[in-house]
Amino acid sequence: MPSEITYRIRIKPGLYHGYDNRHKPGDELVVGAQEYHAFRDKFILLERIDPADETAVSAFELTDKASVEEIMHAVNDGLITAEDALTFEKARKRPRVTLVAQLETAVHKAIEDGA
Repeated sequence: MPSEITYRIRIKPGLYHGYDNRHKPGDELVVGAQEYHAFRDKFILLERIDPADETAVSAFELTDKASVEEIMHAVNDGLITAEDALTFEKARKRPRVTLVAQLETAVHKAIEDGA
């Protein structure tokens, strides 16, 4: 079952929310879509959190310590582009020949596929 969209909200001044009014004016919390829509008159919307966006946010950071496998997994998972990884690798003092070859293949395939 896919995760539902949630909302990061702040309770409006002068209002309370939750069992026994546990959330006071100015409190920030994350609520589900149903709760948000039922009580949105009490909330100031700070952020809509889409689970699909959360996975995309976890970007891969290229470092000299990243292995060939880690970089290729990041490219295949769409966390970084093959072009960015290739540019980074070629800029190293000692580029890894096998990684450069794999990334060049990925770049050419992306061009052929029209990406």
